[in-house]
Amino acid sequence: IAIMNAGAVEPLLVLASTGSAEGSREAARALRVLAMSENKHILSALVLSVQPLVQLLASDDAEGKKVAARVLSILADNDNNHILIEQAKAVEPLVQLLITGDMEGKRLAACALGNLGRSYDNIRKVIVDAGAVKLLVELLSSEDIASMRPAAWALGNLAGSIENNMMMVNAGTVERLVLLLRSGDIVGKGAAARLLCILAKDITDHRPSIVHVEVMELLVQLLRDGDNEGKSWAAEALGKLACDLGFNQNVTGNVVTALVQLVASGDSRGKKEAARALSSFALSDNNKVLIVHAGAIEPLNCLLEAEDIEGKRWSVITLNNLATNDGNKTLMERAGSIGPLVKLVSSEDVECARCAVNALSILTVNNISRIMIVSSMAVEPLVQLLKKEGIEEKACVAKLLIQLAVNEDIKMTISRAGAVQPLIELLRYENTTCKGTAARALSCLTGIDDNSINLVQAGALEQLVQLLRAHESDDRGIAAKVLSKLAEKPDNHVAILCAGAIDPLVQLLTAADEDENIFAARVLTSLAVSDDLRNVIVSAGAVKPLVQLLRSRDVLGQGEAARVLSRLACSTHMKIVIECALAVQPLVRLLIIGNVDGKNWAADTLCSLAKFNNDNRMAILHAGALEPLVQLLKTGNVRGKGLAARAFYYLTRNSDDNHIDMLSCVGVIELLVELLSIEDVEAERWAMWALISLAGNTEIKKKMIRARAVEPLVRLLSAVSAEDKGAAARLLGSLGEFDCGQIMQARGVEPLVQLLGVEDIEVKDNAARALSILASSDSNRNAIASAGAVAPLVLLLEAGFTQRKESIEALANLALSEQNQIAIATAGAVEPLVRLLGIGSAGQKRVAARAIGNLALNEENQSNISNARAVDPLVQLLRSGDIEDKALAARALYNLAVNTVHHNAIMHAGALVTLVELLSTGNIDGKIWSARALTCLAITDEINIAIVDAGAVSSIVQLLGGEDPDGKGVATEALISLGSYNNSRIAIADAGAVDPLVQLMVEGDVMNKRRAVRALGILSVNDDNKILLAKAVRPLVQLLGAGDYEIKILAAETLSSLATNDENRVIIADTGALEPLVHLLCTEHADGKEMAANALHSLIRNSDNQIAIERAGVVVPLVKLLTTGDATQKMVAVSVLSYLSVNDDNVVAIGVAGAVGPLVPLLSCANPDGKRWAARALSCLVKIEDNKISIARAGAVEPLVLLLSATDNKARLWATATLCHLAQNNDENKIEMLRAGVAVPLVQLLNIEDHQCKNEAAMLLCILTTHQNNKNIFVSIGAVEPLVRLLSTGNVKGRRLAAMALGNLAGSDDNRTIILRAGAVEPLLVLLRTGNYEEQIQSAWALGNLAVTANNNIKLSLNEVEALVHLLRIGHDEGMGMAAWTVGHLAVNNDNKIALVNLGAVEPLVHLLSIGDAEGKSNAVWALDKLAYNNDNIKMIIERSKAKWLQERTCQTDQFMRASSGMPRMA
Repeated sequence: IAIMNAGAVEPLLVLASTGSAEGSREAARALRVLAMSENKHILSALVLSVQPLVQLLASDDAEGKKVAARVLSILADNDNNHILIEQAKAVEPLVQLLITGDMEGKRLAACALGNLGRSYDNIRKVIVDAGAVKLLVELLSSEDIASMRPAAWALGNLAGSIENNMMMVNAGTVERLVLLLRSGDIVGKGAAARLLCILAKDITDHRPSIVHVEVMELLVQLLRDGDNEGKSWAAEALGKLACDLGFNQNVTGNVVTALVQLVASGDSRGKKEAARALSSFALSDNNKVLIVHAGAIEPLNCLLEAEDIEGKRWSVITLNNLATNDGNKTLMERAGSIGPLVKLVSSEDVECARCAVNALSILTVNNISRIMIVSSMAVEPLVQLLKKEGIEEKACVAKLLIQLAVNEDIKMTISRAGAVQPLIELLRYENTTCKGTAARALSCLTGIDDNSINLVQAGALEQLVQLLRAHESDDRGIAAKVLSKLAEKPDNHVAILCAGAIDPLVQLLTAADEDENIFAARVLTSLAVSDDLRNVIVSAGAVKPLVQLLRSRDVLGQGEAARVLSRLACSTHMKIVIECALAVQPLVRLLIIGNVDGKNWAADTLCSLAKFNNDNRMAILHAGALEPLVQLLKTGNVRGKGLAARAFYYLTRNSDDNHIDMLSCVGVIELLVELLSIEDVEAERWAMWALISLAGNTEIKKKMIRARAVEPLVRLLSAVSAEDKGAAARLLGSLGEFDCGQIMQARGVEPLVQLLGVEDIEVKDNAARALSILASSDSNRNAIASAGAVAPLVLLLEAGFTQRKESIEALANLALSEQNQIAIATAGAVEPLVRLLGIGSAGQKRVAARAIGNLALNEENQSNISNARAVDPLVQLLRSGDIEDKALAARALYNLAVNTVHHNAIMHAGALVTLVELLSTGNIDGKIWSARALTCLAITDEINIAIVDAGAVSSIVQLLGGEDPDGKGVATEALISLGSYNNSRIAIADAGAVDPLVQLMVEGDVMNKRRAVRALGILSVNDDNKILLAKAVRPLVQLLGAGDYEIKILAAETLSSLATNDENRVIIADTGALEPLVHLLCTEHADGKEMAANALHSLIRNSDNQIAIERAGVVVPLVKLLTTGDATQKMVAVSVLSYLSVNDDNVVAIGVAGAVGPLVPLLSCANPDGKRWAARALSCLVKIEDNKISIARAGAVEPLVLLLSATDNKARLWATATLCHLAQNNDENKIEMLRAGVAVPLVQLLNIEDHQCKNEAAMLLCILTTHQNNKNIFVSIGAVEPLVRLLSTGNVKGRRLAAMALGNLAGSDDNRTIILRAGAVEPLLVLLRTGNYEEQIQSAWALGNLAVTANNNIKLSLNEVEALVHLLRIGHDEGMGMAAWTVGHLAVNNDNKIALVNLGAVEPLVHLLSIGDAEGKSNAVWALDKLAYNNDNIKMIIERSKAKWLQERTCQTDQFMRASSGMPRMA
């Protein structure tokens, strides 16, 4: 201290760092001496010397190194200096000193490294990595005992890891330690024992190499002779080697004795280590007795009351281990171990308390020990210990409580001490063992109701659920047991589910332990009381392990599994039922081999499985369940029979006929019928339901009726139970589907009707359903209504009975009877039915629509239904209902739409668009009824257009192309209705209706063929469709020849329409239609005649067809039709004959057939067309002379004349043409015409626009004006002016005939004057100048006649003269003669004479004298005479004619007169 205080440390440090080698060494020595002081101030000051010491250590000074190593060793004895020394890089030179130093240096280096390696793992790693272990082991192997001790000490500090320990063992450390134990001093032996203790802790594989007799003896020797530290280390080493030492009984005995002596007489640490070692030795059963016989109990009990906590702890542990021997337990009880152990429970040291609890737990082997523990007031401190933090302590306490709680008194004591709550808390710990122990304790206490409530409220469920997943089977089982007790109360179900218990419970079902299986199954059984819980259980995969449990040999397990499955299979969730189907096979097996309850449970479960799942039913049937179920039905108890009947009910639903037939063959029907009379409600009920299910088969129904099922069922209608009444009604309804007569004979209607008035809705439901089924038979409807069913059924509707639809169905079926329709409506059914349409359920709306549709079959009801505003909800149902609803709504609307009064309401409700939509989206019934409704509505063009615009046509065409015959027919009717509108016909054709209509016409039944032909006929009205319909011609012609009469008529009508197209006329004729049309024309049926005639009328417009038609023999029947047919037929016949008559070859045949007589009256018929066609035909027939006479005699003149005044120009034309032929060369006819007043209408015809009519009128006028009297008549009524206009405005023929007529009319001076005043000359001259040959002739004729009067001084232009001369030259005889006659008259004018002569008129006139006929020659003489006005002309004429005109022998007076009149001038 004085040296330090004098300030020597700092210069010593400087000298150590910078001095010479000797100076540094001596400075280090001085520092070492100072370091030997325990004064903290000195040691703190010396810390600064680390760096120079390390430098010295790394120097070449051997002595200096040793001094530095010694000082560093002293400094390293303080853990706070370790990091500083390591950071100064002291480890490497120290390790190097182990290699290069002398023995003292190595020993000092080992001490320094040992001190450095005792604190930090990273420093130990640096030392080990520097290779110190091997060097230390080598040092341990030296002969120097003094060096072995620090080596062992250092190795002991470095042996902190398994890796280091293995390195030491592999380097031969153990053998050197044995040497040290044998030869070392007391400290060295302690160090060796310490290192052996450390090595034995982790390297268990090397314990056999450590444990041998010599080592044990050396340790025992140390245990006896060593100092206290050595004894302690020896005891600890022996404790760690105890498990291997136990194999040598002799060695173990010596060790135990020495350890017991140490417990009794050692110091505190020695007792503790001895007790610890004894606890290890006490793990061996052999050693337990040995230790007790060595007298260990009393010193251990003494140690329990010592002050040393660890000593107490190891004493308790040793007693724990010793107490596992039953004999030792008794000795310990006698030695008074329980009292101090109970006291130790209250120790502040948790470990001691825990060990005490463990000891008490082990000692609790009988009621005496339990009473002793409880009497020692152990419960309260045990509960208090439960509330402390130590997990293991809590577990130990819980375990002890389990052992103590063997009777109700102790349980109550434990509960009152407040053990439940901390036990629940213990369940929340992570330690699974603790949880399991707590669960066991709680299991013991859950028999008390308050405890059960506390468990749930305190949240124990979650912890119990976690414990279900524990590794220990016992823990899982006990947790399941606790949960099974808690699950017995339904109030706990949701909490258990929320705690997540299902999954681990399901896993427990597969555990090897039967208790786990059973308790888990019991929990699931208690929980599976609702669909939601069942769903959770099945989703957790419970079914498969339950099935495995069902297949096990454990009777209890099978029972519990069956119970759970029976609960699960009750679920309405299909997934659950399907999962449970895995149990079918073992359940069927149980049904065969089980006891009474087992069979019943199996049957019950099979019922539930088959309830809603058809696949399960099939699986049960295929598993062979029928035969054992039949046996159960025969021999089971009442419940078993009822369950068997229930099973048959579920299994036979949707089952194939084979299984049903098999049941029938084995007498099930009879057994079930017998069961109807048993005095058990359930059995009767399920017997009825089974029979209901089986009643779907006709043969089964026969067996039921033969088994006299109807009578007991009728009796059951009066049963006490409402459910039985309902089932009986239901079964009667089912039987009624086959044979209603038996029910009627058994007087079942009246009680069924009575059931409609009971309170129970289900009974009403089934009664209404039964009556509905009975009412499906026509013969029963009136009887049911007579029994008073209508009023209560309607009353049910009015009373708000809206939960069932059966009453509505019954009314709907009853309404199929006309007699009942009024009664149902009168009873007030319409309004509630309409309300149901609006507010009812989907099923009610559907049946209400059906009922209203049936009621609407009555016309009176239609108004009531409409007034009740049924249309709007029907349309709404049409929009929003399902497919069947829409069909029924459409049907009801159709029945209403049959009466046009309701059309506005239906249209206003917007039904049209919805009906059109149904055409494309509905089922076949919906499509049919919507098409029918639209057909009824389409009575106006506006609605027709709306239907088409809504897109109905394509849907109707699709229906037409479908497979349903009714659909085809209805679609065709709809197309017929829509086809009344032109655009509709186009849309129908564009939608592709032609092909399916043609197909229907070929392949359909008679009615559909008729519809198809009619539809095609309507489509053919449109010209654009006629070409498309050409493909229909051949089948139409086939029907025309081979169809029934109505089809023939329709085919003829359609062909008639198609034949308005030119191409179709040819196709129809080529296809062979003419002959069958003629045959149809020859029938006695008026319609057939008319349609055939119409078709022929259309076909005959083709000229080629005219001859073919005549050759087909059509003339005679047509003529006959003119006589015998009605007005329409006559019209068609006359039209055909008119066309035929156009062909000259046909005219004779028509005339020969006597057509003239019946044609003439048609000229006066009321039909303008008839008049026209008759006139046309007569205009052709009149061309034959015989026919002309016949026509005139038949009185045709007057009606023909009247026809001239018609508005039909064609009629006028053909009438005029006929009159022309009649007047030609027949004065009588002319007179008759004039008498009939032909003049005025004839002149009127000259004023119309039609050129043909004007031409024919002019022609007739020409013919009639050949008589002078007639000329004056026509002139007087104004014929001249229109004729003059015709000269300018008419066509070629008109101009020619006008000129001819004017020429005829110019027969008197007065007429000529009128004609001239009318301005006829100029257009006649124009015609003469520019017209064709015929026009020139007639104009010349007219001009000549006009020039007869001298006053008519008509002067010709040079062009006109040239034209007249040209006519003289080129004309034929009549023309030249006419020209010559005209020249003679025009030559009155001198200018004309000159011009005619100059332009060469003389030569052609002279030529005419040679070639002309008599009239021509006469006219030529007359003209030459007029031209001989001077000598030059006379001379020229004589020269050129060479007096030929004088040489002609004139045989006619006029010629002679004309010739003689010119002689004077010639002379």
